[in-house]
Amino acid sequence: MAPIDLLAECPLVRINVPLIGRRVLALDCTPEETMPPFFEVTFSPGQLPIDEIDPGGQCTISFDVGGLVYVVRANIDKIIPPRRLRLANVQSYSNMQKREFFRVDTEVSLLYRSDKEPVQKQVSNARVNLSGGGIRFPVEGRFRMRDKVDVKLCLKGFPEVDAECVGRVVRIDETDNGKVEIALAFVEIAPRDRDRIISYCFAQQREQLRKRVKVKSEESSDDR
Repeated sequence: MAPIDLLAECPLVRINVPLIGRRVLALDCTPEETMPPFFEVTFSPGQLPIDEIDPGGQCTISFDVGGLVYVVRANIDKIIPPRRLRLANVQSYSNMQKREFFRVDTEVSLLYRSDKEPVQKQVSNARVNLSGGGIRFPVEGRFRMRDKVDVKLCLKGFPEVDAECVGRVVRIDETDNGKVEIALAFVEIAPRDRDRIISYCFAQQREQLRKRVKVKSEESSDDR
């Protein structure tokens, strides 16, 4: 089955919506198939910033089915206020060989140290983007592209360390509140630790999906 066909069967998916000023907003939405190549996505009330959307930009949708990550890229055909978009499918594919690149936004505690900084720093309940291939998280101090960073992940909280790895800085972002986040691609990690991270990501995704479906069901009941 093609990724675009699988998309219509998912109750909730992750979408990156292009905003004016070359910004991107990551949200959850419910897809609905219409007349190919078009389909519509619906957002929870108050989530979609209609006035900030870049109508000439491209949306990227990602979702997981059976341990495989599928990606759909689509142009914005029409903005339907207050919480819907009509999209036109441009490209769809699956990362069949890259299960470790399935990503999830979650909270973990971690320890990190740059190869240029002798002091190990600790972050409790950090909001991160995590996969078996890398991590993005907030940091203190100065980092440069290609710096190596030692990371110890405490997936269930301090003090137990569940996975250790070394990552290379591949992106440095400044958030709206002036804080800095770095994205690492893991370059040294034991297979056992990678498997632990992947299992954790899928467990988090299932739990988040369960909660979102419950919230959406409650919202639908309230609208009646």
